[in-house]
Amino acid sequence: MIQKQDPQQANVVDVFSADCPLCEEAIQTVKKTVQPCGCHVRERPWEEGPQQVKYSEGGAYPIPSVSINGQIVFEGVPDREDILQLQDSLRIGDCSQRGELIHITYNGQELLAYKGESVAASLLAANQRTLRQTSRSGEPRGLFCGMGVCFDCLVQIDGRPNVQACQTPVREGMSVETQQGHGVWKSDL
Repeated sequence: MIQKQDPQQANVVDVFSADCPLCEEAIQTVKKTVQPCGCHVRERPWEEGPQQVKYSEGGAYPIPSVSINGQIVFEGVPDREDILQLQDSLRIGDCSQRGELIHITYNGQELLAYKGESVAASLLAANQRTLRQTSRSGEPRGLFCGMGVCFDCLVQIDGRPNVQACQTPVREGMSVETQQGHGVWKSDL
């Protein structure tokens, strides 16, 4: 039997049994991940450098973790607080780099935004992912390219349809609505 090395070291090797054909195959084929048979888990010696892998009780499975810029933010299955923390970190920069706080409405709901942000960035930071629905099937669309090429982020702003949310800066009192299909001018109603 091959003993498990310290998971914090490079070339992490889990427990393998010498008399198991699946384990023997895993030992011989370095990059192959095999299905657990009860006596082994996985071999990962192809990864270089120190590994930040922690194992569950008994060392059977790696604990999932989320890292940002190389630092582990949280480990295990994320709960609601972890998800909200990630949503709050979507805005770039700190408060000193932002413009003034302004109010916009999105589908009748008042949202906070910062002067200088695009409509798409403000909506994304407010966890609003769907910006329009396709005309034929009603499928949701949202921010895709973020640079004005794809036209997936079309919204209605102050009654005007087909406005690219990624190219339009927010302004105080702006009314943004999800666009249905090709959009309808509010004056056409």
